[in-house]
Amino acid sequence: MQLRRRDRAWLERWVKVPDQVLAEKDPLAMELYEKYDQLAMPKLELNDIDVRDLVEFMQRDGRLLASVPKVIFGVEPASSQQ
Repeated sequence: MQLRRRDRAWLERWVKVPDQVLAEKDPLAMELYEKYDQLAMPKLELNDIDVRDLVEFMQRDGRLLASVPKVIFGVEPASSQQ
């Protein structure tokens, strides 16, 4: 699976007001909405500081997680199961 990077401003807006981003029919938001069976990202009611901290956490820990084996709690992703 290839990881795609999101523009930070887009990601912060998506985390803060996903309902607005979907209502505007943002192409990337619509792609995610369709990919995940039309399950909308919940609006978490985070303030600007929390949104910034969450995005920084995802960036930092995303790099760390990319370097570890793709096994979580003893379950491998479906694509690697036989």
